[in-house]
Amino acid sequence: MSKNNPEMEKCKHQPESPLQINKAWMEQAFKEGGMPRSLRKESQLLYGGDGKGYKHCLCCGAKFYPTAGHELDQCYCKCPECRKARDNLRHRVRYCRLMSSEETRLAECARQKACREARKQRQGGVAPDKAGRQRRNSVRRMKAEINEKLNGIQLCIMGFIRSLGYPTKEDVDETYSRFCSLGSELQISPAPVVPQTIFPDG
Repeated sequence: MSKNNPEMEKCKHQPESPLQINKAWMEQAFKEGGMPRSLRKESQLLYGGDGKGYKHCLCCGAKFYPTAGHELDQCYCKCPECRKARDNLRHRVRYCRLMSSEETRLAECARQKACREARKQRQGGVAPDKAGRQRRNSVRRMKAEINEKLNGIQLCIMGFIRSLGYPTKEDVDETYSRFCSLGSELQISPAPVVPQTIFPDG
């Protein structure tokens, strides 16, 4: 195996250096539905002073040396952040392709459901939910029931106000707001002191 020369070591990705993703490449790749073949002509093999061929990554623009045997078709470097950006692009393109029609969307949902069922069977039945998830679900159900009851009570009060002779919704809302303010004043005001009757002994 050939050893890396200082020039090749210099082209390796440094984690502390900020990586700049080519926005034009990202937009065009997303528009074309994958890695844009129209930009491959820009990834030409260049030669330095030592005669070693190198390229500039189409994704991040970093200088890199292609893998042996892939000098002509390799257009991207092996930087972890650059790979992550390309993987995110592939996932976005695949998701848009699956959601483009009703048939593909239903097929993807069926595939995901089959994967979940197979995972449950491998684990020996339905996997028990965690305690935190069960508590969250119970709290959500309790909040939904309370909101449903409160909405019913509010609807009943508005119907009662309308039966008192307020025909329009504006009048009912105004009366309801007035009743709410009176109720809040009643809660704020101190409770009256009831005098206690002292009965004599015997």
